[in-house]
Amino acid sequence: MRSDEQIEFWVAQMKGIDKDDSLSKEQKESDLDDLKEQIKDRLGDSNLNFEDEYIVDVMGRLADLRGLDSLPT
Repeated sequence: MRSDEQIEFWVAQMKGIDKDDSLSKEQKESDLDDLKEQIKDRLGDSNLNFEDEYIVDVMGRLADLRGLDSLPT
């Protein structure tokens, strides 16, 4: 399965933010939402031509970090 380095970097950042106890809940929410939008924009880029399996994997990890409401509609 082919992956995207930028998306993997953003997901890793999201995990770090989620575990960072020095950030307020509001700051975490804002930072995580920003990264979530960047990931969704990247996944929507038709030039990248991702395999469906990878997109499902990324969406699953996003849902684990941010809840089901984070998935694109």
